[in-house]
Amino acid sequence: MNHRHPSSPYILNNIIHQLSDNFSSDEGCRLLSNVLSEECKVLQDIKKILEKRISFDEQYAKNLQDLTTNANRITWPINTNAIASVSREVFLQWSHVATTMSSNAEQFRKTVLDDLLKGLIEQKNDSKKFLDDEKRRYDGEHRKAQRDVADAEKRYLDEAKIYVAKNNELTKLQNNARKSDDSRIKNLKDVVIEKRGNVYRAHNDYILKIREYNFIDKEYVQKVRSLLIYHEESQSLLNRSWQSLLEAMVNYLSNKHCEPITTAEALRRMISSLEPRHFYNEMCRIHSNITQMTTNPQTFNELLLQTSGLTKVKSNQFIGDGSTKQDLKQNLYDERKHLFEQKRSIDYIRMRKGWEEQLRDELKSIMKSVGYRSDDESNGDSDEDLTDRLEDQPYFHGIIPRNQSISQLIQKGDYLVRINEQGKIVLSILWTDPDNPSRLKDGHFLIHERNQVR
Repeated sequence: MNHRHPSSPYILNNIIHQLSDNFSSDEGCRLLSNVLSEECKVLQDIKKILEKRISFDEQYAKNLQDLTTNANRITWPINTNAIASVSREVFLQWSHVATTMSSNAEQFRKTVLDDLLKGLIEQKNDSKKFLDDEKRRYDGEHRKAQRDVADAEKRYLDEAKIYVAKNNELTKLQNNARKSDDSRIKNLKDVVIEKRGNVYRAHNDYILKIREYNFIDKEYVQKVRSLLIYHEESQSLLNRSWQSLLEAMVNYLSNKHCEPITTAEALRRMISSLEPRHFYNEMCRIHSNITQMTTNPQTFNELLLQTSGLTKVKSNQFIGDGSTKQDLKQNLYDERKHLFEQKRSIDYIRMRKGWEEQLRDELKSIMKSVGYRSDDESNGDSDEDLTDRLEDQPYFHGIIPRNQSISQLIQKGDYLVRINEQGKIVLSILWTDPDNPSRLKDGHFLIHERNQVR
C-alpha cells in the first residue's frame, strides 16, 4: 500500500529493442510464440495454486470460527479464576483472526485472482494470438507476391513459346507459299500479331509483379521488425503486471504472518529489482546466433527474352504499343483508384490518431485525479494536486469499520485515515508489534480536530 504511484500503463520510449534485434526471423518468431505459450501455461498453473490456497484459507478461517463458537459454549468460571477470563479472551482473538483471514482471502480473490491475474492471462493469450496472426498475415502476403511472380514468369514463358511456334509456322508457310496460300498467310499473320501482343502484355505484367514483390519483400522485413518492437513493448507492460501479481502474493502471505518480516522484505526487494525491459536478456544471449531476416529481391529472368526472340522487349522496361495500350490505361486507372482509397484511409487514420490522443490525455487526467501517475509525468506533485480537504487525500478511505480497515493494511508502514461508526476520524496503521518484533500489529488512533484543521 504505502500510497506509492503505480507503474505507467504507457509504453516506454527508451526501451531497448532486443527482441527485434535478435528474433527478426521465422525461427525467432516461433521461439517468441513458444515463450508466450509457456508463460500462459505458467500463469494458469499459478492461478490454480492460488485458487487452492485461497480455498484452504477460507476453510481454515471457517474451521477456526467453528472452534471459537464451540469455545463460546463453555461455561467459563471468570468470577472465580482469573486465568479462565484470559483463556476466553484468547479464543475470542481466534474469532478476530478468522474474520480477518476470511476478509483478506475474499479481497485477494476479488482483486488478484478475478481481476489482476485473470486480466494478465487474457492479455498474454491475446498478445500471443496477435503475434501469430500478424506474422501469418505477413507471411501470406509475402508468399502470394512470390507466387504472383512465379505465375507471371510461367505465363510469360508460355506466351513466348506459343508466339515462337506460330511465328515459325508463319515463316515456314511463307518460305513455301503458293498463290492459294495468301489467305492462310494473312490469317496466320493476324494470329502471330495477336500472340506477340500477348507476349508484350505478359512481359509488362511480369515486370509489374517483380516490382510489386520487391516492394512487399522489403516491407515484409520491416513489418516483422516493427511487430517485434510492438511485441517487446507490450510484454514490458504485461510483465509489470506480473510484478504486481508477485507483490500482491507476498503481501497476502505477510499479512497472514505466514512469512517472517525479513523474508517478506527480501522477496519484495527481489521483485522490485526486476526490470521488465530486461526480462528476456538471457533468452537473447542464448539465441544470439539466429540468422536475421533480410530482403530477397527478385530479378528479371533474361532467358525469357531469348525465348521470345523479340527485339522490342527489354529487361525491366515496359512496352507501350497498340497491343498493350488498353492494359496500361487500365493499370493507370486502377492505381489512381487505389491511391485515392489509400489517401482516404491515411486521412482517416490521421483523424483517428488525433481523437485517440485526445481521449488518452483525458483518461490520463482522470487517472491523475485519483492519484495514478504515469512514468512520463513529472515525479513532483504540481500545485493543482495540493488541497487541504481530507476527502481529497489519497490516504482517506471514507467511512469504514475497524475490521474492514485491517484488511486494507498489507505490509509494514501501510496506513489510512478513515471515519469510524461513531463519526470520529481515525488513523489506522500496520507496524511492528512491540511485544513481538517478528510480527506486525495494527494500531488505530483517534485524530482530534482543532479549529476545523485536520
